[in-house]
Amino acid sequence: MLDLFQTLGLQNLAPNQKDELFAEFTDLFLQKLMGYLYDHLNPADRTEFEKLAEENNEEKINLFLKTKIPNFEALAKSEAEKLIAEIKSRAAS
Repeated sequence: MLDLFQTLGLQNLAPNQKDELFAEFTDLFLQKLMGYLYDHLNPADRTEFEKLAEENNEEKINLFLKTKIPNFEALAKSEAEKLIAEIKSRAAS
């Protein structure tokens, strides 16, 4: 599994700083992923996804995503890698 902090060269951050950064990364990641989903799901599937999200049943959500977006796991990994590259690029600027 990817170590976000090591990848970004931030492994020496204090635990509270890591927690804050991880929360921000997760929010950005989910925003990007949700944008993709809403662009690629039809309206009926979006409604079904929203209902599943409200139930907060991770197993059902994962099954739904794997069924509706066959390459979902690869997509999620790719989106995470893109976001990390974007963060690294901004940090280098």
